[in-house]
Amino acid sequence: MQRLISENNIRNSNDVLRLLQLLQIESGCISHQNISDISKYLGVPESKVYSLATFYNFFRFTPKGKYHIEVCNGTSCHVKTKHDLYAEVSRLTGLYRGQTSKDGMLSLEFVNCLGACAQGPVVKINETYYTRVDTQQLSEIISGLLKKSE
Repeated sequence: MQRLISENNIRNSNDVLRLLQLLQIESGCISHQNISDISKYLGVPESKVYSLATFYNFFRFTPKGKYHIEVCNGTSCHVKTKHDLYAEVSRLTGLYRGQTSKDGMLSLEFVNCLGACAQGPVVKINETYYTRVDTQQLSEIISGLLKKSE
């Protein structure tokens, strides 16, 4: 953390969000130890650091899986979805929003928009977008991931 602080010229309590971002980019998630360290270094209460970290959906407290699944729930995708893709991916993986599988292979997020509205419904796995997804396609995609993780 000290390296991030010095390299990014972090000096005061206004830098809490920036430091949280840098720590997450570097380690993939925010630990409770990170919150305590930020609090001590910047001289702000842990409750303030924690409230900022939990307010923004960007911050994670568990690492992403090797295959990070994001299901879009933007207005366009939501309107175009005939079946609940989120419920289906939860059923197929056993995961709920924000969870990572015990083996670290899969993680699941339900996001507000993936920016591919004309192609919805959209599911993103790592950097690959799957467009106009229905439950059958989703089942095939998830089955493929589960086979890879065996």
